[in-house]
Amino acid sequence: MKTKLLLFLLLLGFSIEAQETIYVGPQSDNIDKTVYTAMQNIWYANEKISYLCPLPIINNQISPAISLRNGEGKTGSYVFEGNLYYQVPIAMGRNQGSHFFQTSRMTFDFGFNIRMAEENSSPLVPNNNIIGLTLEKKIYNSYTKRDPAKRSSNGFSYENWYEMELGLHDVSINLTAHHFSNGQQDSLFVYRNNNGVPIRRNNYKSGDFSTNYLNIGTTYSYLSKSRNLYSANIAYQWDGTFFGPLSFTEEQKNNYGQHRVKSFLQFRTLGKAVPTSTTHDAWNVCNNTKVPVTLNYYSEYVIRWESDYIIGSMSDYIISDKKYRFNQHLYLQYTKSNWRALGFIIHAYYGRDYSNVRYDMPILAIMTGMSINFNKYKAPLKNAKRYF
Repeated sequence: MKTKLLLFLLLLGFSIEAQETIYVGPQSDNIDKTVYTAMQNIWYANEKISYLCPLPIINNQISPAISLRNGEGKTGSYVFEGNLYYQVPIAMGRNQGSHFFQTSRMTFDFGFNIRMAEENSSPLVPNNNIIGLTLEKKIYNSYTKRDPAKRSSNGFSYENWYEMELGLHDVSINLTAHHFSNGQQDSLFVYRNNNGVPIRRNNYKSGDFSTNYLNIGTTYSYLSKSRNLYSANIAYQWDGTFFGPLSFTEEQKNNYGQHRVKSFLQFRTLGKAVPTSTTHDAWNVCNNTKVPVTLNYYSEYVIRWESDYIIGSMSDYIISDKKYRFNQHLYLQYTKSNWRALGFIIHAYYGRDYSNVRYDMPILAIMTGMSINFNKYKAPLKNAKRYF
């Protein structure tokens, strides 16, 4: 009887999961309940937050050496900013695959930033274009490391780890190779004479911005028993020329910089469970009847801080005596488990402008709007917390 009851509960969970599957991009929910699914979801949880924000407040922190023109944000007012970044998994271990492959993934990455100024002529400033690949590998986790023999025999791939409700320490490394440009071809700089003294600033309207970077880093995450998720990342980034058209604009060398230390800290927590107003039918295989079950939905709260620090010579950064090496983002996000990819966000930033060729201008930006998580994180909850 106990065996039949256990089988029923497992099938009950799988049946309901199939009915609540949510498709986000090319990815559908993984109903496997192993520790490997939890670790792969931690990858999703730590991805960059995309957003769409109307009426952002973006204030220049210094006066430009040469007055802004139409098409460069001359009015200082902006209608819209959107920043989209998507990591598409193109290779990741399948359920019941080997430990090595279930703890590895490769993603095709692309990013796009758009900012619209409140101007009658050329309101769109040059946008960011990012494209490339990321390789990620889990090098440590606190669960499978305790039994190497079981890991080698793939025994962990057949456990319902979610029902154990254990904590999990997780460490991964990443190698990212990206091209980043703005699609413009004119000179990087705008020049003027001020009483016979030549002055310059970056050409925000049509200046050529192009770089390629390699980023290597490590991320530590701790998933608590209460399903709070704490993450910390540190990485080194080198900017330069790869080959052929993947070039680095030489004038950027001691202005934009070629060496950075990047990091992020993130905290993610769940709110109180709220049962849905509708029920779903699960099939009881023991007596061939349907059982009505109500799903629990959870609010999710995320605090994320990102930073980068430029190291090396900044001898060609002449717009200000202060080099503005340290740049910081702060995100506050609210979403719900049944909201697919969407949520609400508050985003604050201080440092050099992150919009490609505008990097020589330090800004303070504050905005609020809609967040987007293309690969939606699913907290590893046992059935008693998922179903009411």
